[in-house]
Amino acid sequence: MDELDWTRPNSDVLVWKMPGEEGPAVSEKKKSIIRPATGVAIVLSALITGTLFGVTMIRAVNLEEEKPPTAAVSEVPVQEVPVQGTKRVDVTFSVIQGGLFSTEEAAKKSVGNARAKKIPANYVSSEGQYMVLYGVFSSSDEAKSAAALLEEKGTAVYVKDVTASMTENAEKMMTEEIDPQKKLDQLKEAMSP
Repeated sequence: MDELDWTRPNSDVLVWKMPGEEGPAVSEKKKSIIRPATGVAIVLSALITGTLFGVTMIRAVNLEEEKPPTAAVSEVPVQEVPVQGTKRVDVTFSVIQGGLFSTEEAAKKSVGNARAKKIPANYVSSEGQYMVLYGVFSSSDEAKSAAALLEEKGTAVYVKDVTASMTENAEKMMTEEIDPQKKLDQLKEAMSP
């Protein structure tokens, strides 16, 4: 009987050959079709192409807004046309005053007490003091009638006139408003500095 032939033909792998077999059992390594220099060239060209595409897209997206050319300044003054209802006017209202306080905190507390009794109330700043108001009316007769109802319930009040600077639209909204609390809120907004 023939002995087995253990050989290492150009390899680290032991090959076992049976008697009578010819040729190596291990196939040789296939050589790369792409040479290393060609592979490097392909990778570099892909990087360059990607970079150019990216820079082009960034420039396209980050275009600064074009500003229209500025017009030459005319020597003729332009007259402003006021928007209807935006002209400011001084309006006088009759209010029911419930108190006059030197601190805002005291006025807020008084407003809270009145609202707890279901009396519409708010405060406005006037000459460094805070007036607590229970109602805003177009005429002093309306204010006096409402003040009489409040006095019957045990609330001490005083009727007086106040002047507020507001737009014509705000004046119209306030005179058309029927909710007493909203009227007080609008007056406070008009009298805020």
